Amino acid sequence: MSTRTTKNSVIARARSVAALFFFGAAATAFLTMTAVDRSVAAASAGCDGGGFTLLGLSGNQRGTVQASLIPSSFLVKGKYVEFTVDAATFGVRDWTFTGAPNPLDITGGRRTVVFASKMPNHRGIVLNGDVRIDSSGESLVITRSGPGLTMKIQVKDCANGGVFQMEVERGDGTETLFTHVLGDDVFYFDNPNVRDRLGERIPCSGILPDGTLVVCNGANPDGTVTVTARVNFANGFSNKFVGRDSPQVATRIATGCPNNIPNPTHPGSVNHCGGISQWSVASGGRMGQVMGEDATEIAPAATVCTANCTAQNQVNGRAVVVGFPFPVPAPVRLQPRFPQLSNGQLAAVTVSPSTVRGGATAQGTVSLDAGAPAEGVVVQLSSSNPNVANVPATATIPAGLVESTFNITTSQVPSATVATLSGGAGGVTRSVNLTVSPQATPAPDSVAITRAEYQAGNRRLRVEATSTVATATLQVFVTSNGQLIGPLSNEGGGRFRSEFTQPVNPQSITVRSSSGGSATLAVTLR
Repeated sequence: MSTRTTKNSVIARARSVAALFFFGAAATAFLTMTAVDRSVAAASAGCDGGGFTLLGLSGNQRGTVQASLIPSSFLVKGKYVEFTVDAATFGVRDWTFTGAPNPLDITGGRRTVVFASKMPNHRGIVLNGDVRIDSSGESLVITRSGPGLTMKIQVKDCANGGVFQMEVERGDGTETLFTHVLGDDVFYFDNPNVRDRLGERIPCSGILPDGTLVVCNGANPDGTVTVTARVNFANGFSNKFVGRDSPQVATRIATGCPNNIPNPTHPGSVNHCGGISQWSVASGGRMGQVMGEDATEIAPAATVCTANCTAQNQVNGRAVVVGFPFPVPAPVRLQPRFPQLSNGQLAAVTVSPSTVRGGATAQGTVSLDAGAPAEGVVVQLSSSNPNVANVPATATIPAGLVESTFNITTSQVPSATVATLSGGAGGVTRSVNLTVSPQATPAPDSVAITRAEYQAGNRRLRVEATSTVATATLQVFVTSNGQLIGPLSNEGGGRFRSEFTQPVNPQSITVRSSSGGSATLAVTLR
């Protein structure tokens, strides 16, 4: 079967709605226009009953989950869509359609892992802040920050795809490498229904018979869109399942998989692998995906956006939907699935930062010189001093990827200590040193004596003092000889006081704090 839109089917669908006239478009262009207006009601039907549960929360939520309560990874589970988030990177694993029943389902009711992973490379920066959650109905936005880095994920729980995008913002303004690895049953292909029409200018903007203006932002001045080649992804068992990567201010990186694409009128070539794509994303840009009919419509590219990017350039179903052939012919399925693969030998082990204070967490990275083979690469990890710097037993580099990160937990030390961290894979061992330094000595508190009075008649010494450390212990001494008079009682709020029986006037007293501060004051005789 083929979902490719034929001229006759387009005419029939166009006649079923209404005549649609376009600026500067010929009548023949009208006849090739898929003029189906997918209503808002139909779109929302695909999300019927949708909504997400994550981190113990569900339903409409707007708030923050404290960093201390965030596990290393957590499941975002919806009725139609679910995926796992890596907390330290906000990378995504096992992005899945559940196959839950819905009239607009595109999986044929079959649970489908669309992406095995969608991972950003933050080059050693770790997200360690609170997680902000904004959940309303089927829509969810989650955000987390680290030093000089913020990641945001936006998603809708819909059987026909909905919105999904990952937005990165770096303090240094540099680009971030995103790697998309498809699920095992999903493959990239050069869409022949699009290639058949390369160079055509297809109407996208115009005026409906009732006078309503229809606008495709980013179209040509005459309201048309010029057709360019399209790489989609599909599988072999769902004739409605189709999608594409959706970049915004991002450039795809060719990964060494050249393919010659046969076509009767527009043969060509594309350098794209069958199971993986990599993108260089600008700070403030985003990587997302488009699913279902929207993935095969002829519409303008996304508008440039580098702040608070959301789904844009939607054309409400008035753009041409060319579909795709099902099953997808073998000659247009992109090969190989992954680029030249590593032999599994470890290329490097690195740490960031290379010096940390005891008790802090560092991040290690193990890397290969090429993409990991289909089964991935398991790197055995060890530390020469696990009591000072402890590492997990292994780190796995997934298929097609060149690196993986792991956390290094450290302990407090009395003096700077070096731990050698080692990783081994493919018969090769690589090592790197991590220096763990002592915790910084805290600055002493500030102590002030607010009263020092000696009453000769009853030989009583009254002392009152304050400290900037409310939990400190304060003691009173004779300044001249250092003799201890006694401790002050903690009155709370950094205030201390006591009265002592003292045989003679000490003349001057010194108050010393357990937090390092001290103060001296002459005693007033009463």
